[in-house]
Amino acid sequence: MDIPNWASVVAILVAVVGATVYLHTRFSRIDRHFAGLERRIDNVDAAVRVIGGQVRDLLVLVGRMIQILHTKQVMSDDEFHDMFASYAEMASRGTDAAIERLSAQANPLTLQEADRLRNYISKARRGEYFTPSEVEDYNELVQRMEAERPNDPGIWPLLAIGAFLSGLFLGGRKRDEQ
Repeated sequence: MDIPNWASVVAILVAVVGATVYLHTRFSRIDRHFAGLERRIDNVDAAVRVIGGQVRDLLVLVGRMIQILHTKQVMSDDEFHDMFASYAEMASRGTDAAIERLSAQANPLTLQEADRLRNYISKARRGEYFTPSEVEDYNELVQRMEAERPNDPGIWPLLAIGAFLSGLFLGGRKRDEQ
């Protein structure tokens, strides 16, 4: 018994429609799953931004407290120098790699600006004093790097040093101006 040609066409159409409905159902389920993951990732990103802002504020506060202790001569020049150099050394671990990684990618800094940033980090590691204009320049350079790669954890230590420097050498002036 031969199957008529129209029956073959109908069988193929039924198979194609069935496969299409099945695939649509599966892809819809996958899309819903990814939409849930995307919402969770957005929540994590928002939490990281909030926590990062709070950490920066705390570092400005700690720097300001150290400056007050030093200004009121509760802390000697040597203690101030040692504390600042120790913090800068601890916080700057990995900063060279972050600068180099950015150099290999789209980097908003020129070679001279990257060298200035490295010099500021070296100066901080040595515990040397910064002028307010140096702190502002450092923060501007780091903020440009952050704008280019906002979720790069390699930039976070640079931001932390900037917050600490702001509290230490600007005396919270930047924060009060905003």
